[in-house]
Amino acid sequence: MRPPRAFISYSHDSEPHKERVLALADRLRADGVDAVIDRYEASPAIGWVHWMQEQVSDADVVLIICTETYHRRMMKHESPGLGLGGTWEGGLILNSFYLGGMVSTKFVPVVFQPQDANWILPAFAGVTRYDIGSAQGYEALYRRLTNQPHVTRPELGRLRAMPVRAPTWQARPTIRMPGVPAAPKLFVGRDGDMIAIKQLIGVLPADNPATDVAPAASIMGLPGVGKTTLVSALTYEPDIQASYPDGILWIAFGQMRSADLRATLFSTLSDWALDWEGGEDVSVQTLPKALQRWRDRLVNRRVLLMIDDVWDPGLAHHLVGIAGDGSTAIVTCRTPIVAGQIIPQSAHRYQLQELSIADGVALLARLAPAAVADYRDDCVSLVEDLGRLPLAIVVAGRMLSADRVRVSGVRSLLSQLRNGQILLRENAPVDMVPLMQETSLSVAALLQRSVQVLEPDQQVRFAKLGVFAPKPATIELSQMAMVWQDEEDRAAVAAGDLVDHGILQVTADGDFQLHALFTSLATGMLQAL
Repeated sequence: MRPPRAFISYSHDSEPHKERVLALADRLRADGVDAVIDRYEASPAIGWVHWMQEQVSDADVVLIICTETYHRRMMKHESPGLGLGGTWEGGLILNSFYLGGMVSTKFVPVVFQPQDANWILPAFAGVTRYDIGSAQGYEALYRRLTNQPHVTRPELGRLRAMPVRAPTWQARPTIRMPGVPAAPKLFVGRDGDMIAIKQLIGVLPADNPATDVAPAASIMGLPGVGKTTLVSALTYEPDIQASYPDGILWIAFGQMRSADLRATLFSTLSDWALDWEGGEDVSVQTLPKALQRWRDRLVNRRVLLMIDDVWDPGLAHHLVGIAGDGSTAIVTCRTPIVAGQIIPQSAHRYQLQELSIADGVALLARLAPAAVADYRDDCVSLVEDLGRLPLAIVVAGRMLSADRVRVSGVRSLLSQLRNGQILLRENAPVDMVPLMQETSLSVAALLQRSVQVLEPDQQVRFAKLGVFAPKPATIELSQMAMVWQDEEDRAAVAAGDLVDHGILQVTADGDFQLHALFTSLATGMLQAL
């Protein structure tokens, strides 16, 4: 069976946009779609004009990447001499659509973010568009390209005398997924991270063919940056489930006493066994025996093992060891020091960064569309002040869509949120708190867990960083030494410890950076000293 052929038509808006479109083409090809893009051609022998005409003609589907620049060029509003290739290509597409009587399933509008829907060409305004800024959006496009609809039309039955309600059903994963949380409802701006992690574990081909595949990998990042959301979304990706047909196993460690964690791990291994074998293994009475039993079970199996929110590297290291050849373990944690003890190879450790400004605003718009539409500039500033942290943006979005807006007004609440302290007192969304933790955890308490593991003198040093301005705070070593009343050598050691615990980050200039919300937290702790 011939694979579907998709030609991608887009404009060269910027280097990041070109890379984003190239990543889409690469991902489609990895998923079996014969995607074609100009960047795969250095210089076609027949020339670019004939090459474009040939691609539009031969493609089963033409994906039209809609942006403001693409719209401007297709509508011939571009400055003279700019975007001539894109304008010519657009003319071919519009002519083909016109000659087909403006009825065609060949041309498909695609956007990377919701606001780009404003730039869909008028000729295709009534055509189904696909927002591939989310995993669900990409899946919908992939189903369209491969003719695998999520819902199929059943065979026509016999007429009955009385009308009946059509049967309903819900698709379920085709593999075992014990413990895996539900797919996240809010998932924005992480396509690049999804691709990078899939490349890291060998589900997608790496950009550099010499890159080795990680049998075990870690994802580390700030509290609230979206590690749990990312890996839970990852488990529902079709290519992930296809790569691990024997199942996906999930456990959330959390911050708890060693004895409690060992008990939780033993209980989870027993629950997995019930799902795996349909009955309890009464012969296994100790944790070491349970781990060994799972090593035996997973021999020659292809399983993805997800270990979320790790604070104790010792037990996590033993659990990673049950994944045999063909299986993969992914660990999420907050700190480089924990990640390094579990995954020694630095190339197999992935740092999850905060969202871009555009993706942060898009996430805010999902929750508070009216506020973003009416006060966009203020919302952009809010996302910047919150350090582009998904947790903070989601909490702010829910506050902006709640009843309190009608009391204080949107602009007043935006001003309060930018201060940071009011947001720290709010409860974190249940679906963004790692499993097995309190569901009424405040944002401040969630962040404070990273501080509580520090030695008492280091907690005081952290609190003293509250004197620096947020957004985020960029601090020189000499400034820290002065605030801490330490010699620079001692201050450097203390700062390094905060870096190892994922609280401080080192900038390209060798200074230190403290996230805006951590700065607000430090300010509150400093006032309490």
